[in-house]
Amino acid sequence: IGELLELKLSQIDVLRRQIVIKNSKGRKDRVVVLAESMLPLLNNYLSTYFPHIYFAEGQGGGPYSAQSVRAFLQESCRRAGIKKKVTPHTLRHSYATHMLENGIDIRYI
Repeated sequence: IGELLELKLSQIDVLRRQIVIKNSKGRKDRVVVLAESMLPLLNNYLSTYFPHIYFAEGQGGGPYSAQSVRAFLQESCRRAGIKKKVTPHTLRHSYATHMLENGIDIRYI
């Protein structure tokens, strides 16, 4: 959740379809692939909310709060009828699992 909240728009390279995560685990930078299927969603998000610096900005323009992300996720799960407990970290593990199931080498995940 910390990586999401610290993500700046300048770290998203749409042309190369990459996101650079600064100071991730081990204080290292890493590059994440931006899926082609995410581009229309990203464009819709940016043209709807107009963030200036951070990808997810709060009402005051600073980074969104961790509690707000958790509350949004819980409400989304409730609306979708998902009874199982879901956390932002659950989504991260789900993403990695899907990549592994699609044949991506574990070293790249």
